[in-house]
Amino acid sequence: MKLWQFLSGAIVAVALIGCSETATNQAAEGIQNVSVVSGTITYRDRSALPDNALITVVLADASVSNKPAKIISQIIFPAGQTQAPFQFRLPYTQSQIVNAKRIIVTAEIELDNQLLYTNSNVNEVLTNNKNQVSLVLDHIN
Repeated sequence: MKLWQFLSGAIVAVALIGCSETATNQAAEGIQNVSVVSGTITYRDRSALPDNALITVVLADASVSNKPAKIISQIIFPAGQTQAPFQFRLPYTQSQIVNAKRIIVTAEIELDNQLLYTNSNVNEVLTNNKNQVSLVLDHIN
């Protein structure tokens, strides 16, 4: 997750190079308008994950029932040496959720492109005034 933060910071820094003072101030204001949904991920069984297992967490707008949810924010990170509970932070801006009626967080854990765990419950955030969530994933047989 620190790599994501580093890359985000580097992209912002590169974008700001050569900008006028006005553009720099506008970009800084935009950065300050970023909010975060955070939480933890656990799974029901107590088995240890291999270091190369990948954890994907998605913040999505599921307002339209007959269409796939629109991804607002997504993070993918390796389990590494860490074991559950895994912590995550999904950044978003208010403009991304202004017309949303139902925003959800989903997660899954894969190993070698094989799905191991996923959440089977709907985990609504933001539209129900929650910005934190605890996800409990179920093992896929």
